[in-house]
Amino acid sequence: MSTGARRRGIRLPQPDSPGNGGDDGLSPRSLTPDPTHDSTVAEDDPRLVSRSLPTTSGSPEPEYLHNVACVAITTIAFALRFYKINHPDQVVFDEVHFGKFAAYYILREYYFDVHPPLAKLLFGLAGWFVGFDGRFEFEAIGDSYSQHHIPYIGMRAMPAVFGSLTVPIVYQIMKECGFPVVICTFTAALIAFDNGHITQTRLILLDAALIMFMALSLYGYIRFRKVRHLEFSRSWWGWIQGQQVTGYPHEDLNNQWQIIPTKAIPETGRGRVVRHDDAIQLLHISTQSFLLTHDVASPTMPTNQEVTTIAKEDARSRYNETLFTVDIIGGHSGQPWKSKASHFRLVHVPTKVAVWTHPKALPEWAFKQQEVNGNKNSEDRTATWFVDDIVIPAEDTDLFNREGKPEEKVVKPMNFLFKFAELQLLSLQHNAGLTASHPYATGPINWPFLLSGISFWTQNETRQQIYLIGNIVGWWTCVVALSVFTGIIGADLLARRRGVQPIPDFVRNRLWNSTGFFFIAWAFHYFPFFLMSRQLFLHHYLPAHLCSVLVTGSIFNFIAGESINFPVSAPGPGMRRMPTTHSDVGVKAIIAAGIYMIPYLAMFIFMAPLTYGTPGLSGEQVNRRLLLSTWTLHFAGKATSA
Repeated sequence: MSTGARRRGIRLPQPDSPGNGGDDGLSPRSLTPDPTHDSTVAEDDPRLVSRSLPTTSGSPEPEYLHNVACVAITTIAFALRFYKINHPDQVVFDEVHFGKFAAYYILREYYFDVHPPLAKLLFGLAGWFVGFDGRFEFEAIGDSYSQHHIPYIGMRAMPAVFGSLTVPIVYQIMKECGFPVVICTFTAALIAFDNGHITQTRLILLDAALIMFMALSLYGYIRFRKVRHLEFSRSWWGWIQGQQVTGYPHEDLNNQWQIIPTKAIPETGRGRVVRHDDAIQLLHISTQSFLLTHDVASPTMPTNQEVTTIAKEDARSRYNETLFTVDIIGGHSGQPWKSKASHFRLVHVPTKVAVWTHPKALPEWAFKQQEVNGNKNSEDRTATWFVDDIVIPAEDTDLFNREGKPEEKVVKPMNFLFKFAELQLLSLQHNAGLTASHPYATGPINWPFLLSGISFWTQNETRQQIYLIGNIVGWWTCVVALSVFTGIIGADLLARRRGVQPIPDFVRNRLWNSTGFFFIAWAFHYFPFFLMSRQLFLHHYLPAHLCSVLVTGSIFNFIAGESINFPVSAPGPGMRRMPTTHSDVGVKAIIAAGIYMIPYLAMFIFMAPLTYGTPGLSGEQVNRRLLLSTWTLHFAGKATSA
C-alpha cells in the first residue's frame, strides 16, 4: 500500500442512532412497528411515550450548589462520628480482636490473619503514629484504656475518618450519575444519619475501611465508565491504574533493562554469555517490573498482543509469560549476543509473538511516544531491535572481572501472589470453621429488616449500653425501594412484551445503567452470605446497605420526575453530542425529602443513646426503644400488671 493510499473506514453509529445503546443515549430500537409511523395508532396511544426524547431543558444547577451541599453533609458526618468518640474508654465488642491484631503488627509478631490485612495494617499505623507501643492485650470487653494509658482515641479516629469520608463519596457517586443536588444530598444523608453506620465506624473495627474502599471502587468505576468513549485519553488513563510499555528513539533512564538469565550462572569465571535462542527475562530498572505479554489485545491494535510489565514480587506466578527468546537475525546456534552488532528479535516463549513497535506516535497524553505491542508475525522484519549500550551500575563496577566463589545464596521468601493465594485459601477455610453459636449471630434474611442487632458494650452501674442497630426508617425505606425497582423493571418488561412502552427510553436507560448497577452491587454484596455456614452478624450487611441506599436515591429521583441530567458521559471523537438537558425535579422533591427527613432524623435522635452509649437509660426508656420484639436490649424494665 502506498503512503498516499487511504484506508476505507466504517462509519460507526452515533449515540442516538439504532444499534448503539447501553449508555446515556437511547437504547437500541426494538423490532416492533414504530407507532409514530402507524396511521392506525391514536395520538394518545401509550406506545408513543417510548419515542419521546428528554425535552425538559431546564437550567443547569450551579456547581457551587453541589459543592456547598457536599461540604455541609460531610461536615455533619464528621461531627456525628467524632461526637464523644472518647466514650466509652473501655474495649468495645470486636476491639478485643482488631486492637490486638494491630498490636501484633506494631510488635512485628507473627499471627494468622483471617482477613485481608490492609485495615489492620492501617490500625497498626494509626496506633504507632499516636504512640501506642503494642503492649496492651485487649483481652476482654470492658478493659480500661485510661487505666493503661492507651491512646485509643487516635486509633478510633481513623475508622471515624473513613466512615465520615464515605458520605461525600456516596454524594459524588450520585452526582457523577447525573442526579440533582436534592437527590445527592438525600442519598448521602441516609448514610450520614444512620445509627448502624455511625456505631460501626467510630470504633476500632474493620468495617469502616471496607465500606469506604467499596464505595470508592463504585465511584472509580463510574468515573471510568463515563469516559469510555475517550479511550486512551488522559482522563481515561487516570481512571484505569495500568502500566504501559512505550518506546522512543532518544536516550533515557527509562530505556534501561536488566537481563535476567534463565540458566544457572557458573560459580567461577566471568558469568554467562547470552547466546542465540537463549530464553531471558527483562527487568525494567526504574519500576523493578518484568516485561510481560499475554493473550490480551493491544489497546490500539486489536490484532496484536498487549505488552506490559508485572511487578517483580508478583512475577513468580506468571513466570512463563515473562520469558522471551533472543532471536539474532541471521544467527546460528551458540552465537553470542552483542551490543550494537547483533540485531535481534525478542520472541515471547508461550505465545510466539515478537516485541514490535511502529513509527506512528501516540497522542499527547502519551507524550508522543511509540506504542510497543506483540506482533503475531514474529518473522516481520520491522520487529528488529539492538542493544545500544551496556550500563554498569556504580555499585557493580567489577562486572567484567568477577572471580572467586560467589556469595552464598539466601533462600528467598514466597512471593506476594503465592502468599496471597495461600492466605485466601486458609482464610476461607478458617472462616468456614467459625460455626460456633453466638447469642447475636443472625442469618442474612433478617438483616434488611433489622430484625435484631448486636450488643457491643454495657455498663451496669450507669445502665449505659451500645447496641448496633440501623435507623429503622431508612432501612425499611431501602427495602421498599429495592422492591419498587424490581416491580418497575418487571412491569416494564411485561408491558414491552405486549407492545406498550410506558417508560421513555432515556428514563429506562438511566434505570438500567444507574439504578440497575446499584441493584447488582447490592445483590453481589448480600446474596453470597446465604451460601456461608459460618457465624454471621448484622454488620456484614453494611456494604450491601450502602448499595441499597444508592438504589433508594435513584428511585426517589424516578418518582419525583422523569427529567434527568443528560448526557453524563463524555462523547468520543466523531460522535455527535446529544441535546443537553438538565434535571428539574422541582420544589416537590425538596418538600418530599424534607418531610421524609423529619421522622428519619427523629429516629436517629431517639436511638442515639444506644449508638453513643450515653446517656444511660431507665428501664422504661429502654422499653420504648424496643421497636421490635426481636431486639435484645439490656436493662429493659419488667412488665407490671395493672
